[in-house]
Amino acid sequence: MIKLQEALKFAEKETGITPEEIMARGRTKEVVKARNLTASYLRTTHDMTYPQIGRLLGGYDSTTVMHMCRRCEYYKDKINDQELRRQVEEQEIKFK
Repeated sequence: MIKLQEALKFAEKETGITPEEIMARGRTKEVVKARNLTASYLRTTHDMTYPQIGRLLGGYDSTTVMHMCRRCEYYKDKINDQELRRQVEEQEIKFK
């Protein structure tokens, strides 16, 4: 549970979306990006499996979590989303 709290705090700091909003089933663009960033954080910093991350985030299946993590990579590669790219790259630098 500490890993999840750490990831939620990281996502909140980077996006301004509260942990409660991230854990809810909201689907606004900002919340989805924060949730994706949380999943990617757990995957890259704690080497968690997709099913483990899905359970922590409230019951997402492994394919959904895989998609979340891939979306972070996709965002990182997109020029028009430079802020999220910076956030993901900073996360990777901090924890590698």
